[in-house]
Amino acid sequence: MIDKRIILTLLQALIVMMNGFSQAIKDEVEESIAEQEMPEAALALLSPLLNEASAIRFYRETDNQQRSYECKMIWRGNDYSIEFHEDGSLMDIEQLVSFRSLSPVLREKINKHLSQEYRRFKIRKVQKQYSAEETNEADKEAIEEFMEKDQDDLRIRYEIEVDIKSREAVGSFEMLWDDEGNFLEKRKIIRRSLDNLLY
Repeated sequence: MIDKRIILTLLQALIVMMNGFSQAIKDEVEESIAEQEMPEAALALLSPLLNEASAIRFYRETDNQQRSYECKMIWRGNDYSIEFHEDGSLMDIEQLVSFRSLSPVLREKINKHLSQEYRRFKIRKVQKQYSAEETNEADKEAIEEFMEKDQDDLRIRYEIEVDIKSREAVGSFEMLWDDEGNFLEKRKIIRRSLDNLLY
């Protein structure tokens, strides 16, 4: 007769494995493309930015069987990546920022969440994310508001790449917070090269 403790241990292990498999994953493959390979609608939206930008590069990304397009550039002294859906509609605008540039209240909330959840963590990258507040707002309006620094009608979030180490998880994760410091979501990053985690 099989010991009940063995069955219970196996069931617990199975639950842990299922939780790991159900976790959101960011398995992104990025390939460099020529400007002509970008959707026409995306290039039309980018046009006013491209006139002032430098170091412009274009990419096609596949993430969990979803395809998107991205333009990376330096605009007005800052690094940006602007992502589009496959049809060329705007997904979001991301600006590379330092963690120290966030407000003290926002930094404190993020640090508190990470400290409570993980034994060790290291913030690798922070991007301020702009997107249309209303889903029916025209993409062109969202770009214009962004260029004019009119952030009242834009939704602002923070996408933060964090290396974590805890009993439950080890690795790199992409986490999303709103502009008030509320945690929204987490995805494990699958890299095509070896992770170099420094603790």
